[in-house]
Amino acid sequence: MKKILNFFYPNIIYIFVFMFTGADILQAVANRHFKTLKNIEPLKDAYGDLDYNTVRFGIVIKVQEKNGEKLYALKCFNSINAARALRLQVISEFSKEIISPYLVPFSYHKDELTVTSTLGVSFPTDVLLMEWIDGITMGKYLKNACETRDITVLKKIPYAFDQLALWLLVQPFAHGDLKHDNILVRLGGCLFWLITTACFYRSLSGRKPLKTARLSISIRNATKHISIRILTISACSSFR
Repeated sequence: MKKILNFFYPNIIYIFVFMFTGADILQAVANRHFKTLKNIEPLKDAYGDLDYNTVRFGIVIKVQEKNGEKLYALKCFNSINAARALRLQVISEFSKEIISPYLVPFSYHKDELTVTSTLGVSFPTDVLLMEWIDGITMGKYLKNACETRDITVLKKIPYAFDQLALWLLVQPFAHGDLKHDNILVRLGGCLFWLITTACFYRSLSGRKPLKTARLSISIRNATKHISIRILTISACSSFR
């Protein structure tokens, strides 16, 4: 029993100290506890609360440039993870090299936001900043089309996805987690894919992936990225 307690005790402390709640993050953003991003202003919804969405590993908050009209999405992470930080740094750099209507580059800011945990301990956490994209997930878009029996949309979106997949197949990177809730449908039916930490780039070869994709497109017991072919598996299964 003592050995079990000795194993769990430091890990429990780590979880409570190095993970933040959504309320902790929102409070830090509302108080503008930024290190360098002094020119952004968090926006509020119709109820006077910050305009945000809860996502995997954190929260995305809608922000705007001060004295400007440009909107951004600010993703704040709810935990500290050195391996993720390294991957995001690499992915943010290659995102700036790609010119495509399917994605926009983002900037990665290490230790940008100081968040105070529920234990009263303050730590800096990383954030991502990218242009705000208006749209809904492909899954919700198709669900609405099915409910309204919109045949035009049901024919258009699979074709648009085929074009996206064909473009991705010739790129020097792979998405790694291409699925309906990682793709946004913009005005006019244009697709836009969300960058995730599952992305593969050549400089990440041999590194252990941070997460496993959904069961239908995952490689069991994978301990490192195999090759760019993970995109082919993902793309082919998304509309199966």
